[in-house]
Amino acid sequence: PIEVRLAGTSWQGAGLEASAINGPLTVELPQDYNSGVVIETTGRAPFSCRAKGCENARANFDDELRSIQIGGGTPAVHLSTVNGPVSVRNRRADM
Repeated sequence: PIEVRLAGTSWQGAGLEASAINGPLTVELPQDYNSGVVIETTGRAPFSCRAKGCENARANFDDELRSIQIGGGTPAVHLSTVNGPVSVRNRRADM
């Protein structure tokens, strides 16, 4: 399983890349996060995107690959899973 909690409004430093096989991928980000984040899954696992950034995300959903890009600019964060469920949600302020 992969759980990523992004903080602040943008990514600082080198990028982040993480992937899982048959494991869930959970991403929490602040409502005002504006760095590029790419989240992908293959297979038929559930994909839930309920963060504020999901409203304007660029999405590509076909039979095998489901991918979204949240935020702007060149993505600094790449997260993926094969056959694992994906959940993207807003990070609560108290975390």
